[in-house]
Amino acid sequence: MDFPSIILASTGEPLYIQIANQLRNLIATGRLTPGSQLPTIRRLSLTLSVNSDPVIRAIHALAREGLLDIQRGRGTFVTDPLPDQSGNLRRREIISREIAEEAVCKALTRGVPPEDVILAIRSVITGGGDDER
Repeated sequence: MDFPSIILASTGEPLYIQIANQLRNLIATGRLTPGSQLPTIRRLSLTLSVNSDPVIRAIHALAREGLLDIQRGRGTFVTDPLPDQSGNLRRREIISREIAEEAVCKALTRGVPPEDVILAIRSVITGGGDDER
């Protein structure tokens, strides 16, 4: 399997966040499936033409979220999205809170009221257009 493309932009957003967000999206959309092995950090760094530090930070962030499993000497793998039922709800709560905090922080630093972010999220979920506001 060829590894899906990751495109980095000069937006001012830290590289590790861009990399983590794109990997998260690839996992969420099923382009990276459970058990898929990521390229090595060195290979990803070379492919993205970046230092290995942002790649390492992105992978470790996703491992903390439970999306990746780093196996020393074997590689990094996409985890199964259905962990045991005891940890599933708590993990979803943690991830949801992290996503919400990141969205609100970005909104506040750009002068956007959190209420507008909530409306935008609802619109994205329902598939509504920009005219719903």
